[in-house]
Amino acid sequence: MAITVNVGIRIEGTRLDDITLWDEQAMAAVTAWSVEIIVNRTTRLGIGADGEPLAAYATKAMTVGLRSETAIRLKPKGGKPAYGPGRPRRLLSASGRPPAGKSWPITGRYYDGGYREYKQASRKGNIRSAEVDLVLSGQLMRSIDAVQVTAEQGTVSIRGPAREYGPAVNEDRPFLGHHDAEMVELDIVIGEQVDRLMVGR
Repeated sequence: MAITVNVGIRIEGTRLDDITLWDEQAMAAVTAWSVEIIVNRTTRLGIGADGEPLAAYATKAMTVGLRSETAIRLKPKGGKPAYGPGRPRRLLSASGRPPAGKSWPITGRYYDGGYREYKQASRKGNIRSAEVDLVLSGQLMRSIDAVQVTAEQGTVSIRGPAREYGPAVNEDRPFLGHHDAEMVELDIVIGEQVDRLMVGR
């Protein structure tokens, strides 16, 4: 996601060639504010880039294997124990216990309420977070950053390992970007940076 700022100001009796209206420091400030808006809006409000609530998590029954990538990012809690060697996919008995005579180890947690139940039961107690906050380990939100900044343009994207799955998350529930109200907020930040440069000329 790229942010381009075009600044045009006419000042009576002043040569614009003598005034620096915009620089890389100003763009860096706007881009950093863009990152903060995206992260706070997504995690605390559960709102997407279009200004609408993010799609609810799935409620189809599922099992999270204790050694799965999902479990590594957010340890599964609650639910019911799932037994069996390898990668568990379902309960082996309605009681949540292994069949009689079997001593299979617990290899996962089963959730009747699907991913939504898993997330609610396992989340790390952040009461300020929205129900749909796109957070497991927190790696994705920590990875959103300004990846390139020049005086003309700032680019916000995903850094590091989260680049492997972040684009797919954004495709399912778009969060990278800004709706109209956020653009107004960014316009205010732009104005503040222009004022800073004008005062310091």
